[in-house]
Amino acid sequence: MMQVFEEISELVSGKLKLYQTLAKMVKLEARLAGLSIFPMMMTLAILIVFCLSFWVSSLILLGYLLYQVFHSFLIAIVLVVILNVVSVALAIRALISNIKNLSFARTRKYLLHQHGKDNNEPQEKKNNQTTQ
Repeated sequence: MMQVFEEISELVSGKLKLYQTLAKMVKLEARLAGLSIFPMMMTLAILIVFCLSFWVSSLILLGYLLYQVFHSFLIAIVLVVILNVVSVALAIRALISNIKNLSFARTRKYLLHQHGKDNNEPQEKKNNQTTQ
């Protein structure tokens, strides 16, 4: 009987050590993630700067090419502005679509339907029992 208690005690202490080790690992992973965030944000900022400079350079080149084709500075500027407006509209459309996908509307609707279904079941059972 004493041996059973010792084995249970060892099992519990082994599980406890496992959970402690897991907690330490999670803390170390969180610390590592915290140390990695700043360099990642700096890299992202540099990437954004490079993308913006490429976009501006492309628009300047496109404006120059349009000026060469149409021989009108005003037409070149208007076409470049139209290109920018279309690009912004497409980006906003994609952003709105992504935000709608993040709202989990279908999941919420399903869960609300299931929750309502669960609440109505006891009432239906009570109604059936009282009528019988």
